[in-house]
Amino acid sequence: MSGSPIIAREASSWARALVQISPYTFSAIGIAVAIGVSVLGAAWGIYITGSSLIGAAIKAPRITSKNLISVIFCEAVAIYGVIVAIILQTKLESVPKSQIYEPESLRAGYAIFASGIIVGFANLVCGLCVGIIGSSCALSDAQNSTLFVKILVIEIFGSALGLFGVIVGIIMSAQASWPAKAYGKPVESGKRYHLSVLGHQMEKNQVRMVYYYRWGRGEEEAGEITKRLRESMSEMLTHFPIVTGRLIKNDEGRWMIKCNDAGVRMVEARAKGSVEDWLHSVDREKELKLVHWEDMHSKPYFWSTFYAQITEFEGGGLAIGLSCTHLLADPTCATMFFKAWADTTLAHKMRAPPHFHPLPPRRPGNKIFNHKPYTALIDHYKFLIQNSTAFTHAKHTTVALAFSHHMVMGLAQTTSAPNKPSPSPFEALAGLFWVCISKVKGLRNGLVSMSICVDTRKALGLDRGFFGNCMVYNKVNSEDLKEHELSQAANAVGEVVAKMDSEGVMDLIDWLDHDDSQSPPLMNNDLICASLEAVDPYSIKFVEEFEPIRVSYYVEPVFGIGQVFIFPAPAGDGPFGRVVMVTLPEEEAVKLCEDELILQFSPTILMGVKKNYA
Repeated sequence: MSGSPIIAREASSWARALVQISPYTFSAIGIAVAIGVSVLGAAWGIYITGSSLIGAAIKAPRITSKNLISVIFCEAVAIYGVIVAIILQTKLESVPKSQIYEPESLRAGYAIFASGIIVGFANLVCGLCVGIIGSSCALSDAQNSTLFVKILVIEIFGSALGLFGVIVGIIMSAQASWPAKAYGKPVESGKRYHLSVLGHQMEKNQVRMVYYYRWGRGEEEAGEITKRLRESMSEMLTHFPIVTGRLIKNDEGRWMIKCNDAGVRMVEARAKGSVEDWLHSVDREKELKLVHWEDMHSKPYFWSTFYAQITEFEGGGLAIGLSCTHLLADPTCATMFFKAWADTTLAHKMRAPPHFHPLPPRRPGNKIFNHKPYTALIDHYKFLIQNSTAFTHAKHTTVALAFSHHMVMGLAQTTSAPNKPSPSPFEALAGLFWVCISKVKGLRNGLVSMSICVDTRKALGLDRGFFGNCMVYNKVNSEDLKEHELSQAANAVGEVVAKMDSEGVMDLIDWLDHDDSQSPPLMNNDLICASLEAVDPYSIKFVEEFEPIRVSYYVEPVFGIGQVFIFPAPAGDGPFGRVVMVTLPEEEAVKLCEDELILQFSPTILMGVKKNYA
């Protein structure tokens, strides 16, 4: 009994060693063995038969020409190796970093490795066999010429052994199918796409975004812009069959997408005045009119998961609104979709095609012995699932504030704690608004309950083209923060962000995979502070000369304490420039715009009550 754990540990150690070796390493070794060992077999065979042929030719020169066929048979063994090595080389494909250790990648690496081993050693034995028989043929022919044809038949059968290895090696290499080959291309129509467990948690939410562009009145006739965007949308959607698909439920009662060509709903609208006039007086209520959305009805198979609205301003300018169910895509995905649309309009091709594949499984070789799951993240989701209620119906408004590079740098210095690294722009701004919102809600000591939401693509090693939900929520501990101290708040946010690494997120995914709850939560019990650092909205151009002049992001519906979104500002504001969109009950939003701590950094008010009442 005492020996059992040791044996199990040994076995797991060997398993970890195998799965931690890159499949590309296995592939390279297989290709090297196929060519190297085949050449070794050919050279060895030529050495054996050649030396006998030269020696026997001294006594019987007549045997030289016809016995060269033995040398040719040996040389054919090397040619077999060259051919198979070339075939195996063509089987190599580039895959995203996150997919290297997936079962399909490992299978491809093992298949190429095994194919190379089979061919290499089959040709090694074949070369030796042909060489020895060829040597015997030369010596026998020198003594008795009638024996040449009889021994040549034996030599032919010996050379066929290498051909058997080539056939089996080629058949085995056909099993080398890499994830990039399956996922790098559009999902075929009619296929079913299973949504991730992170997506299932966001079923009750929608992502909405609005992009504003300057567009000269005389450059295109009214309606021509919309027509051109509609045509490019149709072209681009051939790469997004998941977006054009429709929702159905699987046998377990979970949503999935049936890929088809049902399309995306597009709405065309006109607005009076110019886009600049609109932005001067815009508020949350007006802006959401630029984003069409329809709630899921009783027949979800006929319900569109994505909506696009193009609003042309009579005085010049354009607003493009995009909305989608958070079940299918997060704000990063929505931005990726928007970018693909713009690239197709501008250059008739996408610079970064999307990748549709499941979230990567935990690598067996990376499972830490006696690993303890990150229970804080799991407990937070467990609490949300069990205590998800829309407990307030107060009228909300949204305030948008722009912080330049120097403002954020100054804030980072203010929030820096002794002997600790300087906080990131998100951590510094999250700490600032956590403190200020707590004050406007009337808390004199301590801070309101807050959860942060971060994009975990980088933590999971996913490529930038991954299309799917990767936003993860986690609670920030506020129990020990008794005062409105900026550095403490920013440091608390930074500690939680640091804990949301690959292991912690994979623990959550594993737990959600085994959770039987059929009721998705509303992420509304706390103040939500979301990091959209992964998006680059102001680089999206439908026309070369025109960049977005304003961008807005929403996740609806808004309940509870409120929401804060932090994302990059235009390039002119510097690398640390950020836009902060805060959604609060209207009275609290007014107080927030008058908060002395925020005004100390002099942000530009892009949208909100302060601007409207000024």
